[in-house]
Amino acid sequence: MRLAAILLLLTSPAWASDIELSRQRQIDVADLIRAHGYQCDLAKSMHTLGPTSRGPQLKIACGPAERDGLRWAYRVTTHPNQTISIEPCHVLWCWPSD
Repeated sequence: MRLAAILLLLTSPAWASDIELSRQRQIDVADLIRAHGYQCDLAKSMHTLGPTSRGPQLKIACGPAERDGLRWAYRVTTHPNQTISIEPCHVLWCWPSD
């Protein structure tokens, strides 16, 4: 798993609202989410939610690898101690959470 790459994305100075995902990064992010016990065939989009008191947060939307569509979404937080937490959120709306 490429946790360091994901943490680097979350703390990157190039913090943008939408983050482009290469095919390999889609797979890596999906692996990270599955490693935390959640369902994610393929990470299809990643959007910043902004900084919070717990650390910067992203919304990651996942869907089937073989076709279009989103089925699951998660709020991913990078904590100051370089750990992450993942929480389910709604595919259509997902706000920063303290």
